Amino acid sequence: MALSLANAWIDEQVLKAQGSETESSLVKIKDLFQRKLWHQLSIVLDEFIKLPLFDEGSYLVQLYGNFLRHFEDRINPLKLVLMLIRIVKQFPDPAEKINFLKTALEKQPQKTEAAILLQTTIGHTELEANNVQETKVILEQTGEALNRLTGVDPTVYASFYLLNSAYNKVKGFIDTYYRNTFLYLQYVPLEAIPLNQQRSIAFDLSVCALISEEVYSFGEILGHPIIKSLEGTDQSWISELLLSFNSGDIATYDRLVQQYQAQLAANSLLVQNAKLMNQKVAIMSLMELIFNRKADDRVIHFSDVSSTTNTPLINVELLLMRALSLKLIKGVIDQVDQTINVSWVQPRTLNLEQVGQMKSRLSGWREKVKNLQDFMSTETTDLLN
Repeated sequence: MALSLANAWIDEQVLKAQGSETESSLVKIKDLFQRKLWHQLSIVLDEFIKLPLFDEGSYLVQLYGNFLRHFEDRINPLKLVLMLIRIVKQFPDPAEKINFLKTALEKQPQKTEAAILLQTTIGHTELEANNVQETKVILEQTGEALNRLTGVDPTVYASFYLLNSAYNKVKGFIDTYYRNTFLYLQYVPLEAIPLNQQRSIAFDLSVCALISEEVYSFGEILGHPIIKSLEGTDQSWISELLLSFNSGDIATYDRLVQQYQAQLAANSLLVQNAKLMNQKVAIMSLMELIFNRKADDRVIHFSDVSSTTNTPLINVELLLMRALSLKLIKGVIDQVDQTINVSWVQPRTLNLEQVGQMKSRLSGWREKVKNLQDFMSTETTDLLN
């Protein structure tokens, strides 16, 4: 009976679509349905639902209610859920969306990929409706379920991490937002993200990198292609700030702060964390100072740190202690001689100039090794003789 109703509806749609751009697709859908080729039908339906002409209106809701729901149990569950996610966008009311998705969830075995994807989609809708606590519960449930599964489809992970990212953004948890957003980007092709959304993500990540108390390596964000989405926009200035942080260039940072004063003042997070940003760029300048020293020249006087980082001499020790506590450097402070003996500095992404410096050092080290080898060879020969 159900299949008969679906057959009657698709017959009607094919007649109505004669001469339109959807006619060929509907004819193919009707043919595959009548031949009960469910897998092939799901592929064609999925492509049909993605057509731009369905970005608005309620046709997909009708397609589900009159056609798809009559044989949805014969389609791959994950493929079905992906179609439902596009269909549910045509419901105008968040409550209707949630009810639709919860009804679909009841039909799926729990703790499967399809169920988790439905739950995270419900979570996105709950968050849009400002139901933050419900979103938190969903994240806890889906996170636990995902930990128990193996071979999970990337789409499921992408939805989970995107929800996690959105939740942490609403809550103002900067560091967890930063981590989860990059995890999301690992599971979704960049070209699958609309350009305006790419720019929004790139800007938000950049702000987080600047004000996070955990992020002192900017290679991940500067090296990610999403940052290029800001090029040529009125938000490209934040990429310049990131570059000045990465190289520990305080002079450039100060110049950019003056140049983009209006843009900085318009962002409340950057205004609130201006003091932290100044400290961070000073620490990055300290790391650059250490990096530029040879391995046998790592005893640095406080006065050198002060002049390089634009830090008053009286505050240099606090700056060094902060860098040590963050495990960005390792070393021993000598309060009497006002020096620090640095034994290690955190590795980070290098720009071309820094790579050139590293190359020069390696060449110098190779020359020293060669000289030592020649010396040992000569001395050993004399001893044997």
